Amino acid sequence: MDNRPAPLMISDDEVSFSGNAKVSKTANCTTKSYGGYIDYAKMSFDQASQSIRSPVAMRRGPRGGVTVPFPAKLASLLEEVSLEGMEDIISWGAHGRCFSIHKPSQFVSELLPR
Repeated sequence: MDNRPAPLMISDDEVSFSGNAKVSKTANCTTKSYGGYIDYAKMSFDQASQSIRSPVAMRRGPRGGVTVPFPAKLASLLEEVSLEGMEDIISWGAHGRCFSIHKPSQFVSELLPR
């Protein structure tokens, strides 16, 4: 059962808190954040891409000695796959909160080596 509070109606560029949720609305896009998790379900692909590439999102830098953090590399791969018409191998879920590998053997042989 979902115990989160109901969505709040807020004006442009306003940020409010309700329970443990932070709700913000900018550029005609409302996001809800729960303890670091941002719900991108109502964002377009372009808005979500811009959000994860923002200076705030990128300032943390890579961890564990990696050159490109896994979430950034995954988002880039999924964007490339979409542009190349290979979404039958891997794609975002309809709600935008997960990805699915539909053809694991092709994923390993064609996409992982990139």
